[in-house]
Amino acid sequence: MKTNARRPKIYMISWESKMTKKESIIKLGRSIRLRRKSLGITQEELADLSGCGTAYIHLLEHGKSGLRLEKLLDILQVLGLQLALEQGRDHIRIDEII
Repeated sequence: MKTNARRPKIYMISWESKMTKKESIIKLGRSIRLRRKSLGITQEELADLSGCGTAYIHLLEHGKSGLRLEKLLDILQVLGLQLALEQGRDHIRIDEII
């Protein structure tokens, strides 16, 4: 019997030993952009909802911003995502909040 339970989407961002911090930030930005677009909201709407500037959202999505954890967490909350850091792993996980 199939259930209609919805599984959370997981946006995995892997840190590889050869990957630079910049490349990791680019992957994070791409994940945020993908989620924003899947929700059908604009950068301007996300900026308003998260209390950040539109320029910050644009820079973040393109991996061109020094990340401020407080702003990043605000953006993830608006997108219904949570950040999971796992000890001993070579990745972080961004999960959809159900």
